[in-house]
Amino acid sequence: DKSGSLELDGKALSIEALPAHLEKKVSEKKNTVISIHADKAIEFELFGKVIGLAKQAGAEDFMLATGVEKSEPGS
Repeated sequence: DKSGSLELDGKALSIEALPAHLEKKVSEKKNTVISIHADKAIEFELFGKVIGLAKQAGAEDFMLATGVEKSEPGS
């Protein structure tokens, strides 16, 4: 999210823990598509770092989605 928080499969984790978790996911299933859902306000540096870590873990295919968290209905 825009504060830099990360989740994998709905569970919060740190940027430092991300590589090990991604390596496990990629090794369990070849041709894994990494789906990244990010707030539009995310810093590009963090986005690039996540992509880089996923590539190092062996990921080759990515699906990207961005959005803004809605604070009020109809916003």
